[in-house]
Amino acid sequence: DKVSYFLPMCLLFFFMAFNNTIFDSTKDTLLITAVGGAEQIPFVTLYAVLPASCLFLFLFSVSSKRYSRRRVFNWTVCLFMGFFALFAHVLYPNRAALHNDKFAAWASQVLPQGLR
Repeated sequence: DKVSYFLPMCLLFFFMAFNNTIFDSTKDTLLITAVGGAEQIPFVTLYAVLPASCLFLFLFSVSSKRYSRRRVFNWTVCLFMGFFALFAHVLYPNRAALHNDKFAAWASQVLPQGLR
């Protein structure tokens, strides 16, 4: 009985790890080529990836207490698929319009040297 769950769980782990590696490499590639260089990676990691990961962990823990594993897993997969579809069809094609250059210019004048 346990053996029948082992292979699907191994495949699920493999595909999730594979996707994570592909998406992480793609994120780094897009940051280096589209945004302005490798110096952007620590900034995005600290101010975007870390807060999003903490928020996701909190929401996952709350929902796993209230709902079944299957429902939480399905919602998680749908959330990620929705985000990647939004990124591919809306955010990335409109990246020039979404950049806030005026705010960046203002912040670089106002912030101290260490935060620029």
